[in-house]
Amino acid sequence: MSPLGQTKCFVLTSSYANSIILVAMVKKSEFSKKEELVPLFRIIDKEFKRDFEKRLSKYDLTAQQGRLLFYINWNNKEGNKVRQVDIEKNFKLTKSTVHGLIDRMEKANLVNKEKEENKQYIVITEDCKKILEDVFSRRLECLNKMTEGLSDEEINTLHSLLMKIYENRDKGGNE
Repeated sequence: MSPLGQTKCFVLTSSYANSIILVAMVKKSEFSKKEELVPLFRIIDKEFKRDFEKRLSKYDLTAQQGRLLFYINWNNKEGNKVRQVDIEKNFKLTKSTVHGLIDRMEKANLVNKEKEENKQYIVITEDCKKILEDVFSRRLECLNKMTEGLSDEEINTLHSLLMKIYENRDKGGNE
């Protein structure tokens, strides 16, 4: 049976404590498998977000700080230098918001500001690298839990199908 059961209305609660579907019970046949995809995507996304936030909270980090730190770290590993303006553009955040986030992370010894040729760059500290490695490696636990019972072939098929859905979002008609 579908994890959505016999549902007519797919509405997720905003509470992480009750990340469940509120439903009006009707015959399951009123909804196609295709229509069930949206709430399934939302449930899975919420689970990953909740897991990410839980792992970050161990280090007194917010989800927003975590996303910024992973972004900076990934760019640094790729040989790219990150400036505050890059974060503003990529995360669609205001200058003051990013400034505040960077300032707090610098005080927590997670990032440093380095000047080079009259430009200021944000870099991850060694302490932060260890935290990110721990958070990243532990995310595999969540991923393994969610894919438990799936064969390698099923995982490859799932990946292929999700990539098609991802690529279809740019084909128009979604304005």
